[in-house]
Amino acid sequence: MQASSKVISSFAFTDSSLPGLAQVFDPQYVLSTLSRDDSSVCIHHVSNAKLQYVRYKPRRRCITLHRFSVSGKMEPRIEDGSPEIMVVAKALTDDGFAKQVPALRRISESNQRCFADPANQVLFLRFPLDQCLPAVQKVYDPGVQNRVLRRVVGAAKPWLFESLHRLAYKPERRFVCLVRGLDGIDRIVKFHAKDRFAEAVTRLRMLEQAKVASPKIVNVSSRYQAVCLEYLSGSPLGDLLASESDCSGVLAEVGSALARLHASAVNSCWLSLPMRRFQRLTELSDSLGVLSSDLGCLAGEIVKQVIRRFEATGRSIALCHGDFYCKQVLVDHGGVRFIDFDQVGPADRYADIANFVAQLYWRRLNGDRGLNCVREFCEVFLDGYRRVSGHFDDDRFRVQLAGALLSCSMHPFRNALPNWEEGVEDLLQKARSAITSPQLPD
Repeated sequence: MQASSKVISSFAFTDSSLPGLAQVFDPQYVLSTLSRDDSSVCIHHVSNAKLQYVRYKPRRRCITLHRFSVSGKMEPRIEDGSPEIMVVAKALTDDGFAKQVPALRRISESNQRCFADPANQVLFLRFPLDQCLPAVQKVYDPGVQNRVLRRVVGAAKPWLFESLHRLAYKPERRFVCLVRGLDGIDRIVKFHAKDRFAEAVTRLRMLEQAKVASPKIVNVSSRYQAVCLEYLSGSPLGDLLASESDCSGVLAEVGSALARLHASAVNSCWLSLPMRRFQRLTELSDSLGVLSSDLGCLAGEIVKQVIRRFEATGRSIALCHGDFYCKQVLVDHGGVRFIDFDQVGPADRYADIANFVAQLYWRRLNGDRGLNCVREFCEVFLDGYRRVSGHFDDDRFRVQLAGALLSCSMHPFRNALPNWEEGVEDLLQKARSAITSPQLPD
């Protein structure tokens, strides 16, 4: 087996509450446990391993998502027809491990989806088993698959699905797939964790009432905590940027379209929704401090500057996307459309703008060769926004950009980059530059 991504640093041995922390970062350990306890997996047929995603709560838990490519000689109940299996490894505290093992084994039953390492307090969940997304396991169960999908998409009897394509998966949070029925209609289905489902539905329904151009709701299933949305054709902006094609005109139109969204009326019902605030940045700096005292100190210093500047500049409230970056933009015949409005609501308009810019810097750091001229791309996007908005407060933008870059600073760790410490420091330094320089970071 060849490991394409592996993150094991000194921090992995400093959290005494999680004795299995080092192990869940090791693909070889995860695979050896899986092949020992799952008779359908043969370690000799695994050709590649990738640690794709990390979510770490100091002294509480650490979740890692591993992907394993397998050869055609093995048929390990491969999902979506793709030659890979996915495994979530969870390092837990004593109490967390004791509570989760019985519940997960009841869910797993005899399907060989859940395994435990009591010595290290580690749980392994083979996708699609996820205790916070129980409907996803049913979606992949041939016995109930069609019935569940028919109810989720709101189709009348008789209805048969043709294919299911996984688009995104965040363990214990969200699963997104493209469902195609034999009726020839494509639909996007999002399964949410219970604590996130109600708010996501509320935001989407309020967005429809605001008559903002967005994917229409086809059906909502409270039973399965799922939302079915119309499928919009187009190429993701992120793919176009990665192709190294000239995207200047598209980026300008994205900025203009965002300004038009922000010009939408924010009525009183929107104000009942929670708004994003900078308090999360303090939690971020604390988490970085657990991973690296030097990075934690640097982040803490910048967070204080950002909060101080934020309080001095005030806010400009508008109807915002809430999670705006290039993957939320589809390009079709020269026009652009926005998707994934789960966090739409009132917020500082400059938070949307800054998040888009900060995410471009992160993509370049993550190896996107199409973004070698990221500063120029950002300027084109900002010019498109200014052209429609008619007013742009550079001070408010810079402080929000610093906050967005701080939020992105955990991405190198969460995405398991081998040189994650250098990546975190790079983004922190760009955050510092954003609040001290009138120019965009290099």
